[in-house]
Amino acid sequence: MEFIKHFITNDGGRFAVAVDGDMVVVEHLSGTAPRPGHLYLVIESWPQLQEAANAAAATRRNMYAVERKHGMSGAVDYRLRECRTPETANFPIRASVHVSMYGKLNQGLRVWLGDLAPLCWAIFMDHPWEKGQTVDEASIFISKDWSAIPLHFSMGEDGLAVGMPPSQEDEENEDNDFVAWALLATLDKEEDAE
Repeated sequence: MEFIKHFITNDGGRFAVAVDGDMVVVEHLSGTAPRPGHLYLVIESWPQLQEAANAAAATRRNMYAVERKHGMSGAVDYRLRECRTPETANFPIRASVHVSMYGKLNQGLRVWLGDLAPLCWAIFMDHPWEKGQTVDEASIFISKDWSAIPLHFSMGEDGLAVGMPPSQEDEENEDNDFVAWALLATLDKEEDAE
C-alpha cells in the first residue's frame, strides 16, 4: 500500500493519490472535491512521488507545451501537448487535467508521471496553495474477505434466509434481463389495484 494514500482535506473531502505503473492517479472519493492546493500539499509531503515523477520526466523525448482551454462556466482544462512533428503541426494532447469553475479537481486525474510536474506548474500558477488549506493522511480500508459471489434472500420454513443463489443450470430463462426497480414498480401497481 506504499503507492496508494488517502487524504482528508480541511473541507471534509477525501481523495486518493496512487502510482499505477508509470501513471499517477488522483481520485475524489467522498465529500468536497480537492483543490489544487490540496494536491500541492500531497506532492510536497511525498518525496518518493516527486522522485518517481522526476525520473519519468528525464525520459521525455519530445518538447511539450501546456495550454489552457477556458470553458464558458469558468472551468479550465490544462492540456499538455507534445511537439511530435513540427513540420505538419502534429501536436497531440498527451494529458489533460480539469479544474472546475469552483477551483476543484472534481474529475480527478490520470497522467503519466513525467507529465505531472509541467501540468502542476501551470495549475499551481493559477491556483496556488491558500492559507488554511490542509490535508491529513487517512487510513485505507483493507479486507481479505472480498467476495464476488452474489447472495440471495429466500423464504423457507424457518423464515428469511440469506444464501447462495441457485446454480445457472437451474435457471429456466438464461436470457433474463431482470431489473430490480422494474419488479418493485410492478409490485407497487399490484398494491394500488387492490
